[in-house]
Amino acid sequence: MTLSTLLACSDKPSAYAGPYGKQVADAVPRIEAATGLTFKTPPKVEVRSKEQVRAFVVQQLQDP
Repeated sequence: MTLSTLLACSDKPSAYAGPYGKQVADAVPRIEAATGLTFKTPPKVEVRSKEQVRAFVVQQLQDP
């Protein structure tokens, strides 16, 4: 693969929408390689407040 091919590929838009699209696109192949599994659908990344995360974790710990 030539340098020009690599540069052309690096400018393509991310397949992941949202404010963290580039980070998700960079992380997905590394996660798949580390786990040996592939994503069936693109991961969904959403911004949550500290309070929302805390409420979610507390609820998960309270559920049987």
